[in-house]
Amino acid sequence: MISSASFCRSIAPFASLLLVVGLMFSACATKNVRKLEKGGLTLMYKPQLEAGSEVAELKLVHPFNISEEEVRKHLYALHYQELSLLGKEKSVFTLKEIDEVSEIFAKALRHARPGRVIAFKYETPGGSTSGNIFVTPNTIHWKLDSIRGQNYSSGILPEWGGSTWRLTLKKGQKYHVTKKLLVDRTDENWIMAEAQLPDPVEGKVPRKMRAAPTSSRAPASQSPAGKQTPAADPELEKKLEFLKNLREKNLIDEEEYKRKRKELLDTLL
Repeated sequence: MISSASFCRSIAPFASLLLVVGLMFSACATKNVRKLEKGGLTLMYKPQLEAGSEVAELKLVHPFNISEEEVRKHLYALHYQELSLLGKEKSVFTLKEIDEVSEIFAKALRHARPGRVIAFKYETPGGSTSGNIFVTPNTIHWKLDSIRGQNYSSGILPEWGGSTWRLTLKKGQKYHVTKKLLVDRTDENWIMAEAQLPDPVEGKVPRKMRAAPTSSRAPASQSPAGKQTPAADPELEKKLEFLKNLREKNLIDEEEYKRKRKELLDTLL
């Protein structure tokens, strides 16, 4: 019979070898993760395998050439709904947050290496928003793990350990569906969006995309010298004429006439 001491001595070389190999793999994994921190945003390139088995099976088309404006449309289209009785639909990112992260996300996609996904964590006043971004042919994937400090879970109800939110679909978006042996699962934290996403609804465009506003008021008339003059107001003209008649009949003095006339003109200008 081999004593425990003899057994330990016999496997010691193999244990040391396994430890060295483990440290080497750990060092390689650390070296392969590129990390960027800017403001409240932490962004990393991670191996595709680390994003889960469903992501590992996909064919990624990285790097992906996309403009900041296109990324802004995608971020603006991301909405979620709180799963409560009075839960309302909200934007995942505010307009200010889109301003801060859109350029960084666009550059990250343009420089992503094959076999890598973009993992991000963005600190907001309400908590962190985190997830993975990656691209397959003609499709950008937004797979979120948390929104403002609330983690996602695939449970049935929040009371039973399920998520307290779900992403909502907009034009050009659909949910990812995980194929199961018995029942397919709809991943309501995973949006698959057309790479060329349709423009947002008119009147709800993020700040950097918004065109200069046009006035619905009637244009002012032009004087012969090319200067703008106020448009005619029939009611104002009647009041000025009435005021003039009062002065001509000496019912008001000159000072009061000028004061009242100025007040009436100020309402127009």
